[in-house]
Amino acid sequence: MEFVELFERADTYDLLRQYANEKDVFVHLSKVMKVGIHPSTTFKTPIGVYAYPLAYVLALKSISNLPFAAQHPYIFILKSRGLA
Repeated sequence: MEFVELFERADTYDLLRQYANEKDVFVHLSKVMKVGIHPSTTFKTPIGVYAYPLAYVLALKSISNLPFAAQHPYIFILKSRGLA
């Protein structure tokens, strides 16, 4: 993945729409201004960097409609570089 852009909460949906025609774009939400793992997570899921496909986020019409991490203050745009 390649970091593309960081947004703070204001006007997020309109800013995300500018990437609507690009392929392999994802949205990562975080409590801190960084894309990375939290090795001491309390969740019962594999440790990793999680992101929503941009098309999914846009279809919901609002970041606040996401099922997880919708309240996080930092929103990152990630673009896949393909398989390593």
